[in-house]
Amino acid sequence: MISILKRLFGALIYVILKHISLRFLLPKKYIHFIEVLRTESLVLQGARIGKGSIVRDNVFIIYPKNLIIGKNVTIGSYSKIFNYEKVIIEDEAELGPGLHIQTNDHIWSDISMPLGKQGSKYEQIKIGYGVFLGANVTILQGCIVDKLCVVAAGSVVTKNLKTGFLYGGIPAKEIQQIKNSKI
Repeated sequence: MISILKRLFGALIYVILKHISLRFLLPKKYIHFIEVLRTESLVLQGARIGKGSIVRDNVFIIYPKNLIIGKNVTIGSYSKIFNYEKVIIEDEAELGPGLHIQTNDHIWSDISMPLGKQGSKYEQIKIGYGVFLGANVTILQGCIVDKLCVVAAGSVVTKNLKTGFLYGGIPAKEIQQIKNSKI
């Protein structure tokens, strides 16, 4: 009973704070407080979120209990996470605004049946350590974005991405390797 009440309280707090973005009106410390409350309300609903992680305003998450976020992660405004299966986001990831994560897909193997009547399949998505996703990136079911990848704005990830590369396009393709640099 307490668990259900805790989740309902978390959902109520999230709904109230989901749309609040006073970034340009209030001092930074108040904005940070609202973002921390919004993030903690997801924890009350069953999400596992590491220290220093922030969920910005207007982020839609269908099942908080299927969300695992590491430390120091930022999820940009207006992102949508359709996590019917687990979504794992490792430490230090920066996810731009308008991100779309989709862990499900329709089964469409029988031409004699309507698409909506054939059911769905679900696969988890993993976003690795230090990944940077630009604005409006879409990640489709079953994909692994390995650590230290950069995905250009507007890209659609349809397959696994290797460590240390810049990807872009629809579907996302390898553009160039990110090299180590000494400053």
